[in-house]
Amino acid sequence: MNMKERLFELIKSRKSKQVISLYLSMVIGLVLGIGISMINTRALGKDSYGDFKFIQSVFAFVVTFATLGLYYTTGRLIAKQEFKEKKNQIIGSVFLITLFISLVISLVLFVFSYFQNNLFGNDLGNVFRLFCILSLVFPL
Repeated sequence: MNMKERLFELIKSRKSKQVISLYLSMVIGLVLGIGISMINTRALGKDSYGDFKFIQSVFAFVVTFATLGLYYTTGRLIAKQEFKEKKNQIIGSVFLITLFISLVISLVLFVFSYFQNNLFGNDLGNVFRLFCILSLVFPL
């Protein structure tokens, strides 16, 4: 078997197709993200877009820090579990934990809204207070 045939067989394999589709979806997501950022920048202007990205980054940081691998670990637990009853218990437990985390995130962002002007000087406290209730859906 020559090199060309080996490469063709490798590309035809199920795992290779999954890797290629994952890579392509990441590239498409990156291109769409850049395009959306360009549209948002033009629509909002420099200052408003900076405020938007700041709020988005704070929300993303708090959610990432609060969940800290919970969903990856849960996915692995569910995948390794043989009994359907245990899988349902794990899913229910993680849902309850997620609800608790959501409430904590909302509370943290509400408290942060009063201090963020002193820390960053951008006077977005009212915006954080207005949207902190929406932070309940981020972990979900």
